[in-house]
Amino acid sequence: MRKAKIKLKGYQKNGREIFIGRSQGNEARDDANLEALEKEYDKIVVIIPKGTSSISPSFFLGMFSKSIMSLGGVDNFLKKYEFEFSDDDHDVKEFLKLNIESSLLRARTAWIKRT
Repeated sequence: MRKAKIKLKGYQKNGREIFIGRSQGNEARDDANLEALEKEYDKIVVIIPKGTSSISPSFFLGMFSKSIMSLGGVDNFLKKYEFEFSDDDHDVKEFLKLNIESSLLRARTAWIKRT
């Protein structure tokens, strides 16, 4: 299985510990060239940098909504993408997982409305 790794470090708004804004998510998507990676690799691992305190739904969906739609919904997206957390703090990891789950719930709702 061929895996690609994407490091999110550097896409935080103003260098802070948070990832916010649809435009920043779109920029991260373009910089990472996700469409090409999705065609070339079986799995894409997104690495969340240490020190991250939040990932907003606007950033997440800016970066991944096109992938969720083109892959056929959230379940297929999760077969292609996985998320790694560089922070060792269990509470931080759990909070960031909740951020991602919240974003995926919004994407799932959009997918249901679309079909």
